[in-house]
Amino acid sequence: MGNIPSEEDWGEYWKDLDQKSAYGSFFGRSNEQLQSQFHKDGIELVYEIRFMPKRVFDYYVLGLRDFIISGDFPDHEAADFSSCFLDMVIYLLEHDPQMISSRIKDLTPALKYVADNQKIYDAPVDIYGDFSEKFIKIKKLCKLNKLD
Repeated sequence: MGNIPSEEDWGEYWKDLDQKSAYGSFFGRSNEQLQSQFHKDGIELVYEIRFMPKRVFDYYVLGLRDFIISGDFPDHEAADFSSCFLDMVIYLLEHDPQMISSRIKDLTPALKYVADNQKIYDAPVDIYGDFSEKFIKIKKLCKLNKLD
């Protein structure tokens, strides 16, 4: 997965409140160390990832992917995590495709797995939307942004 992002990789994180928060949660930690942090601090960390500098995002989004696939969620949070993972990718493809461009191929198998297994995540369609449709949207956005 590469090296843990350095202080230099984070840049002037203190100038942005979201990046400053992410720095406090992630800086100096390996993806392996963060698996238990995802379990403890939940969706907040998923939110913070989308605001990281690109080099930092490229590292930590793989840890998030691994956490999502592991299925080691806090009680009753599998639906929230899986839905947020799909929604984060959609958000980035719509608003900042360059941010996710170098990692979309690494994320696609996990995104497809989540989309194909909505029931495993106990995520009712009437609450979380149809994961298969979200995956189709991701594929369309990838094509639109020439990331496929």
